[in-house]
Amino acid sequence: MLKITTKLNPSAGQMTTLTNFVYRFHCSNGGLIMSRKIAMLVVPFLFLMCDFAMAQDSPGKVVHVYVIRRPLDKTPGSVDVLAHSGLLLKTDKGRFLVLEYMSDGKAHLTEGVPTDVKTRNTSKDIKMKGYVIREKAGKVVEFEWESQLKGKAVTAKFTPEELRESMQKLMSSGYSVWKAEHCHTAQERLRRETLGLDVPKVTEPRNDLLWGSHKL
Repeated sequence: MLKITTKLNPSAGQMTTLTNFVYRFHCSNGGLIMSRKIAMLVVPFLFLMCDFAMAQDSPGKVVHVYVIRRPLDKTPGSVDVLAHSGLLLKTDKGRFLVLEYMSDGKAHLTEGVPTDVKTRNTSKDIKMKGYVIREKAGKVVEFEWESQLKGKAVTAKFTPEELRESMQKLMSSGYSVWKAEHCHTAQERLRRETLGLDVPKVTEPRNDLLWGSHKL
């Protein structure tokens, strides 16, 4: 027998609004006269169904984390190619999401299906969706990333959204390249402070910013 437990905990105002809606909708569509008491009995069931649907659509809990990096376009007047990094999250439902901290000062989640391109000894190239801020602001685009080959297994404790919220809190001072509050800081801080993983300290922070200067 399937047991459904609601977590929505609707307020009195929400209950009243939905009860009135059910009552009016039923009457306006030629249904039998429905008393408000009967409508009130229907409302909790609707909340349960919504909660169940949301649970079914949930990506699940994160069980594996991979650091991923990709090159950015050259900045005007620069001879170096900058690097961007984030985390590829795998859940217990077999779903994949990219978690990345962007120059808008926000942590973003993008779900997709990674495709292997090329495998090396300790890393591999994959194609996976990611978030774009600049020219295509707010759009999701498929990029080619360099990903850790093995990554790290983690206890199924957090949902992707909970990790996004945690990353946002850890980067509360906002985005700043000059203060080393950027994408690399965000994913390293999350792995270290939220997931409890061993993250080696970068001896030369500038290398994190440059593509080709720092290996996964």
